[in-house]
Amino acid sequence: MTKNEIKKAILFILFCLAVIFAFTKNPVLGGIVFMSGLLLLASHSLYTLRQVKINGIETMGIITGIETDVDRDEYPLIDFNTVQGEKIIGKPVNSSYFRLYKHTLNKLNIREIKVVYHKNKPSKFILPDYSSQHFTAVIFTAIFSLLGLIYCIYDYLS
Repeated sequence: MTKNEIKKAILFILFCLAVIFAFTKNPVLGGIVFMSGLLLLASHSLYTLRQVKINGIETMGIITGIETDVDRDEYPLIDFNTVQGEKIIGKPVNSSYFRLYKHTLNKLNIREIKVVYHKNKPSKFILPDYSSQHFTAVIFTAIFSLLGLIYCIYDYLS
């Protein structure tokens, strides 16, 4: 595990403990904590996507492999070079829907793919041709969590 993955795991565990603690005190309070966490996660994802799009540099990358996590979700491993010549190999930020377009890429025998990376943080990159599904899911999550948060706060104050 990388440092970043360890940090994410620790934050996730702390969040789960906070939700459990809040639910034991008051179920509505637990809902507020849970919906706030979802809203923060969606906001962070939207912020990251926006930063890459605004500060992004487009280049071509090569799909060098597919990584599978414990949930059997597949993520493409992309190899590309920045304009400064730095070689980057990693997973795109918006790879959560890779299984939806993997079949098409294999059918057309496509290995080269368009990549947009953040000019200051090249390890943060997206696949712009396939970002609409990720963006839609994040927006849906943000709307759902915001409405849930409003309902929970209303219920808590009533």
